[in-house]
Amino acid sequence: MKAEIPNQVLQSLICDAHDLRRAIPANIQRLPKDSEGTEFTIAMLLDDLIETLESYEVITEGESK
Repeated sequence: MKAEIPNQVLQSLICDAHDLRRAIPANIQRLPKDSEGTEFTIAMLLDDLIETLESYEVITEGESK
């Protein structure tokens, strides 16, 4: 079952994620996202989060037209 997220809420989440990316210094963003030996960085995590949220926005807009 898919959860429906109102487009206004989705837009707010996307803006918040962009704000986080801008607020976190580059040297912190280059750090691993966890302490389990992963090669994925905080920046990669934020990029993935933003990309995923933006893909839901496209689906939501496409379905509502």
